[in-house]
Formats: sequence, structure tokens, C-alpha cells
Amino acid sequence: MSKLEEIRRMRALVEKKEATEDLGTVARSLGEILHSNIYMIDNSGEIVASYCGEGKDCTKGKEPQKINPQFQQRLAFIFQPAIDLPLEICLFSEENCYPPNIMMTVYPLQVGGERVGNLLLTKREKFKAEEILLAETAALVTGVLMKGRNLGKQDADLQLKTNVKIALDSLSYSELEAMVNVFKELGGEEGFLVASKVADRIGITRSVIVNAMRKLESAGVVESRSLGMKGTYMKVNNPYFLEELSKRSKM
Repeated sequence: MSKLEEIRRMRALVEKKEATEDLGTVARSLGEILHSNIYMIDNSGEIVASYCGEGKDCTKGKEPQKINPQFQQRLAFIFQPAIDLPLEICLFSEENCYPPNIMMTVYPLQVGGERVGNLLLTKREKFKAEEILLAETAALVTGVLMKGRNLGKQDADLQLKTNVKIALDSLSYSELEAMVNVFKELGGEEGFLVASKVADRIGITRSVIVNAMRKLESAGVVESRSLGMKGTYMKVNNPYFLEELSKRSKM
């Protein structure tokens, strides 16, 4: 395959609707074209996708899930492409468990003036001149897809926050007070409680708690399951629920 065809193949990845949701497949495609290991890293150091077709980059076989914090700090101060740097630290651990003779290339991913992460490539040899052109295209493709992924996460977070507000807005004053006490009693995002005991303690009927829970469950915010005499199992499904509930309890 010619270099032009390989560039077109990489650019075609951006046009796939599912690309931002399947970055692992994109990483594999880029790795096969570049004959290098690929790590797509977000700004927190999480490896959101990787491909290790050229051999492990850790002699202890550590799985690439998150970048070594010490190495992540170094990445934060790389503002221009850094080509063919010798690997002198394990990517995933603070131990000296990196293979010898590994060369790495780092591309900071800038999209619209915003840094969305880093593309890290590793090889057992230096990049050839024509491969650097392909690597630059790979960085462009990765930057666009990482930006799309971040926007998708923001949209998802916004929807979760909206669902919580809609659910809590549907509660009456007594139902809201009941939920504040129920989750205070629960003491976390998951656990067991006896609703009738909570109702007796705050001076309401058990039906108030049941009605409030039904509304929250219909919005997908929480789930519950009756365990008979043992009480009720409850679990929070929305990460923003307890925070918003706490805010409203102080109003």
C-alpha cells in the first residue's frame, strides 16, 4: 500500500460514525499502518485506547490502563511533537521495568486551541522520514476523534445532570424531605434500609417514601428492590444525584 493510500485510510477513520466509541479499533488500524505500538492518552493520564502489536512495553507485562504519574507529568510539558526519544521510564509503573532500546514519539493533541490529550507511539527502531508524515496524520486523526469523545462525554454528563433535576423537581416537599433522610440513612450510593423505620423517625407515612422512590426510579436515577422482612435494597444509578439532593436539602 502506498503512503498516499495509507493516509487516505487513516483519514477515512474520522468519517466513521462509531469511531469515537470504538477507539480501540482505530488504535489497531493506526498501529498496523505505522508498525508501532499506539497509546491514546487523555489529559488525566488514562489510556483510552491502545494497540501493542509490536511487543509489550513493560517487561513485567503490566496492562496499559493508566500512564505512570511521573511520566504523565513529563507529557504535560511537551508542547511540540517529540520524535524518537529513548524510553527511560516504564510507561505504566514507577519501577524500572521497561524493555531496552525502545524509542518513543509523542504528539500533543491540539484541537481548536484546546489540548485534548496525547498520542504516544513506541517502536524498536527510529521512525523513517516517510513514517513521520504518516505519524503526523495519525495525530491529526486521533486529535479529532479524542475531541469528539470528550464532547460525547460532556453531552452524556449534561443529560445525567438534567435527569437528576427533572426527577427531583417532580417531588413534593415532603417527598424531597423523605429522600434526604432515606439517603442519609443509607450512607452512600448503595445499601439496605427499612423504609418504615425512616418514615416513623421523621413523622411521615411509608407511602411518601414509596411514591418518591417510584418517581426517581422512573427517571432512571435510582433503583430499589424489596427484600421482604429484611427491608429494601437501594442503589444510586446517577453519579450526580446525591450531590444535587444535598444542595436541595440546604435550600
